[in-house]
Formats: sequence, C-alpha cells, structure tokens
Amino acid sequence: MNELLSWGIIVAAVLALVGLGFAALQVVSSSDEFRIARGFFIIASIIAAGRIILWGITTPRSLTLRLIICFTTCGLIGISAIEAVRYVNRKRDRWISSASSVIDPPSVEESVETEEAVRSNFVCANTRLVDLGYLYGVLTEKTSEKTVRATVVAFANRGNTASMKNYVKARITFYDSEDRHFQHINNGVWLDEEGESIEFFDVGEVRELAIALMPMSDMAYAFDKEVMLDLAPAGKDLRVEVSLIGGIIPHLLGTYNFRLTLKPEISIDEIKG
Repeated sequence: MNELLSWGIIVAAVLALVGLGFAALQVVSSSDEFRIARGFFIIASIIAAGRIILWGITTPRSLTLRLIICFTTCGLIGISAIEAVRYVNRKRDRWISSASSVIDPPSVEESVETEEAVRSNFVCANTRLVDLGYLYGVLTEKTSEKTVRATVVAFANRGNTASMKNYVKARITFYDSEDRHFQHINNGVWLDEEGESIEFFDVGEVRELAIALMPMSDMAYAFDKEVMLDLAPAGKDLRVEVSLIGGIIPHLLGTYNFRLTLKPEISIDEIKG
C-alpha cells in the first residue's frame, strides 16, 4: 500500500508538470513561456528517472530484472525529455517567425540609426574554410563524419553588459561580380545551434555562421538544402551581404559585407568600410 501510494504521488506530480508545460505553450506572450515549459518538462523527467533509480536501489528484485527495467524506463524517459525540449524549440522558432512576419520592416532612417548604434557591438572576429558534418541534425565541427565544406564567419558580441541579444538570426544574400542578385538565404545556419536563431547571444560570446555549404557527399543534401550553394554559374567571386536580426520584436542589428572568392581557391574575407 505504501509503495503504491508513493508511486501514485510521483505519477501525479509528473503528469501535473507535463500538463503545466503544455499549458504554458497555450498562452505565449513572450519568450519566458518557452523557458517555463522547458523547465517543467525537464523537472518532470528528472523526478520520473529519480523514482525509477530509487526503486532499483531499494527493491529486492533480481539483478537482471532491475537492469532491464531501469535501463529501459530511464532510456524512454530520456528520449521523451529530449523530444519535449525539441518540441518547445520548434514552437519557439515558429513563434519568432510569425512575429517577424507581422512587423513592418524599418525605414531607411531607422535601419541606419539601428546599425550605427549596434554595429560596434557585433563584429566579425574571423573567417575560415572548414569541413563540417551533422550530429543529431546540428551542423558542427565536432563529428568525425564530415559531409560539407563551409565558408564560416565568426561574429563576436563586443558590447557592454547590457548588450546581450535574444533570438539572433542571419539573412544572407549573394551578389555576382556585376552586383546582380545571385541567391538568398532567409535563415542562415549557425554552427552547434539546433534552431534557426541563437537564443542568447551574450556579451563576450563568439558564434560562427555558415555562409556557404558545399556538399562533400550525397548525405549533405539530406540537410539544409536551402543553404547549399551551387558554385557552377557563380563565376570567380561573390559579394555576400549578411544582415543580423535579433530581439523578441525582430530588428536589424547590423549589415556586414564579405567577398567570397571561388577561384583559384575558395576563401572568404570581410569587406572593410
């Protein structure tokens, strides 16, 4: 009876936390609801896994049965927690996209003022050419299976303590040697980032943006086809314009220009001034 009661309390607590997590997603007015929902889901998974581990420690059942139940149940709880957090992240990204679609773009004067005020905070730290791969759907250098070669730009937030930006995304536009529009990427891919934007771009932090991805194997086409760059018709080089956009209410943080050289070797450099 006592064991049944203890399990009942845990199950009720876990279900209540999961319910609160979903409830938080129904009344989204700011990014706080997404953090609250993630917190409820993670706490629920910790409580559930902790109760299973406690059962494994205290039960008189055989070692084989304890191993099977503990490994299987904790594995399922872990997978559920991961998918719950990913679900919240997808909801957050859709909410940010819908918010940006209903906001009028800033006027030329507003854009220039915003850029002059913020550009000194976000600077190009370096550029490089690197081989990357996908680990659990995230573009990263931290994998042995490299499938794409990428030109990468590192941006650093060099602002003061009040200059942290939320939900920073990048829009990338390519122009040919005659400055004609060549290709546009609405949501650039940040390295080691699951979503389309950086949730918190803190002061002193450096984050890398993939400017152009060139497939090294057929596997590359399974991911991010939008950012694959067909270099065949591009000619010798391209001008690349990167616009950083951030905030709960999206606004322009700065515009940066780069020269993507294709021949004789691929390289990327910032255009100063």
